[in-house]
Amino acid sequence: MPAAPASTTDLLDLLRKSGVAASVPAPGDLPAEPQKAAAALVKQGVITKFQAQQLLLGRHKGFRLGAYVVLEQLGRGGMGVVYLAEHLELRRKVAVKVLVVGKDDDAKLAAERFYREARAAAALDHPNIVRIFDVCRHGDTPYLVMEYVEGESLQQVLDREGALPYASASDAVAQAAAGLQHAHEKGFVHRDIKPGNLMRDKTGVVKILDMGLARSASNSDDKLTERLDAGAVVGTADFIAPEQALNSPNVDIRADIYSLGAAFYALVTGKPPFAGNTTQKLLQHQMAAPPSMSAIDATLPKGLAGVAAKMLAKKPADRFQTPGEVIAALAPWLGNSSRVLAGLSRTNLGAGVDLHARLRRSEDALSDSGVVDPSDPAAETGAVASAKTARSSPRRVEVGGSRRKMFPIVAGAVAVAASLAGIAFALGVFDREPAREVTKAPPPVPVVPPSPSPPADPPPTPKIEAPAKVTPPLPEKLLAAFDMSAVKPFTIRSVVEVKANGSKDSRELGRTGPGTPPAGWSGRAWNKDSEMEFFADATPAIGIRTLRGPGSAMLFSPKVNTPSGLCRLRVDYSAPVKSGAAHVRFKPADERGAWDATKLASTPAGVWKSAEFVLDLKGATAGLFEFHNNDTDPNGTLRVRSVVVTEPPPGTTPTPLRLSAPAPQPAPQPAFVGWTEGAVLYRFDAASIPAYRASLEGRAVTAGEAPPFPRGISGSCWKKEATGEFRRDEIDGSAALGVTNLSDLKSGQFSFELERDMGLTFQPGKAYRVKVSYQLKNDAAGSVVVQTTEYKTVGVTHLAAGGGWRTAAVAVERGDLPLRLTIDNTAVGEGNTLYFRTVEVVELAAPR
Repeated sequence: MPAAPASTTDLLDLLRKSGVAASVPAPGDLPAEPQKAAAALVKQGVITKFQAQQLLLGRHKGFRLGAYVVLEQLGRGGMGVVYLAEHLELRRKVAVKVLVVGKDDDAKLAAERFYREARAAAALDHPNIVRIFDVCRHGDTPYLVMEYVEGESLQQVLDREGALPYASASDAVAQAAAGLQHAHEKGFVHRDIKPGNLMRDKTGVVKILDMGLARSASNSDDKLTERLDAGAVVGTADFIAPEQALNSPNVDIRADIYSLGAAFYALVTGKPPFAGNTTQKLLQHQMAAPPSMSAIDATLPKGLAGVAAKMLAKKPADRFQTPGEVIAALAPWLGNSSRVLAGLSRTNLGAGVDLHARLRRSEDALSDSGVVDPSDPAAETGAVASAKTARSSPRRVEVGGSRRKMFPIVAGAVAVAASLAGIAFALGVFDREPAREVTKAPPPVPVVPPSPSPPADPPPTPKIEAPAKVTPPLPEKLLAAFDMSAVKPFTIRSVVEVKANGSKDSRELGRTGPGTPPAGWSGRAWNKDSEMEFFADATPAIGIRTLRGPGSAMLFSPKVNTPSGLCRLRVDYSAPVKSGAAHVRFKPADERGAWDATKLASTPAGVWKSAEFVLDLKGATAGLFEFHNNDTDPNGTLRVRSVVVTEPPPGTTPTPLRLSAPAPQPAPQPAFVGWTEGAVLYRFDAASIPAYRASLEGRAVTAGEAPPFPRGISGSCWKKEATGEFRRDEIDGSAALGVTNLSDLKSGQFSFELERDMGLTFQPGKAYRVKVSYQLKNDAAGSVVVQTTEYKTVGVTHLAAGGGWRTAAVAVERGDLPLRLTIDNTAVGEGNTLYFRTVEVVELAAPR
């Protein structure tokens, strides 16, 4: 066990021995304690956090692997450890997989399996498959140098966000199918396709991972797989094909198509096709049909659900016969097929047919105004279906003497006792299978034998037949479409100024760059203490961000006609912002204010997401969309690449807007009918507060300045992560306090600690009425709540909308605990402000 460094000098000695740094600082330039010195070296960029951790443990060996220096550990699997490394001369980052042999493993077999991964991956060269650059040896330890994919697995996306929009899922599956088509043409079968083995990089390209357990059936001397896989079921229980679960040695590409269909099902619905323990899942793959995707989500096109159902057919002969046929079936839903085309161009399907012209016809129809003319989706389906391929249907695999190679991925026996034999290698993020409920296993059920193998070799270059029984969705009426990918760079900085009458005007501070915003699009801030930037740069999109002050950047679309009051909004965007900071609002072309339409999930930097929502526009026949970015960090940008608005069929269910949990309902309270008001015990007038405006996050002021309130009165957000704007304005000739929620947490309120801090005393058993004179602006909503000092609600009234000043009253009986009062705004968004000018508390007298 190496000794940890006792001093900075010891730490620097280890650093010199490691060969990590080109030059080593002098001890006098660093803190005396080794831990602080290591932190300083990390901050200076001399070493990474991982390197610092290893050096502080006294380790200096293993940082250099030939021409590569190890930077970080990415993960560990059953067959090795994966590191992020960098080539010392080329400065290229790679993933390095180092073989680690367990104490109970056969070292020779493990090494052979490791080298077999190199041979298998080296035979494949495709943009949708992780590439291998080199296989090397450090002493007696072999290692692979592989492509480093900076991104995340689709399983991680599922774990974080749940189900994907079906367009995004279709695009990812079609890309994976392009990679499998290449593997199929080379004679390989993956046998462990699942979301955890599909990596999506920052540009949206999907790559197939875990190519590590291939075998060559064409080499009669290669009996390694039979020795390694004997008695093991290869695959993952959630996604395994029926014939593969029977441990059949004759599985072909159609097993990968089944697994890809199960992954597609999980991506669209948020869960695998079957639930239960391992045994139950295996039996269901054999004998049960999963619920239709359209039954789980009625908004999904039925044709898309039909594609998944065909991929999940029990008999291989009933499935699509090649991955190319899967792409053909998905073509109607591949709105942006450039990534799929890139993958197809590296297969035999890319020869002899102009796929680019066919699959991208809708994109080529883009006019100068950015409006797309919808095209017939059926033609795109035929584009791939009519292409030529060298392997249009699978051949029977003979274990002994066939000339054909096979590429089985043993990602672990599905049997519970078996450990992972393959490394769940996500090249930057290891696959983490989510915990699943384990239920009691069912009684034994006879297992259906595998279906007969397909016929022998087909003609060399037959055409792929168009998929049967898959009905493409009916085209929806196009209302508007905007493509921002070709906008030239520009930057517009602006602030907003508030006039004496309360209206706001945007004032431009500066403009640079050769480009101009797309026609009809504009950006501005909504908070007077903010400066925002509306821009386009080298990224093919337009974007907004806040440069200083509260996050309040807004992007406005042109006016869109929505004759039915219902629309489908599709947005292609990137939003590396804090959670909840990006959302979309709709402003109708009438006197009503804007309201929340939907949220946009945050994304990692550089990652693009396609989101789709069906929106109920509350009867509005025209309006515009507002894209909001409430992140205060200038690096937190919201970029929009394209927006498509269509009219869904009548009766389409709108996408529910995920709102905060409803406030708890109070216990039933006395009606106090016939009770008369007595003396006024307390009266507050907003005129006693000087004019002000302040933005708060929780209770902390982030912009502006709040005046000193009388003791016991305050205006703030009761949730510390929430943001809101608080003010004292003149409204219709009256001084009034106002609150606006700036985040979806909706916790902006004014509170009155009536008895605890304000000196009032209410008698237990007596009744009191609280009256508030209020006014709601635009779509503001709110309530007046009377609670005990233990925050138990004893009375509440919800504020009615309507013009002018109104009075809300709530009557309560004082119990054993002191009372407090809150006036809450339960809506969100600029302009949706709750104002109140007076608060009164009067004593109630029972009828005689």
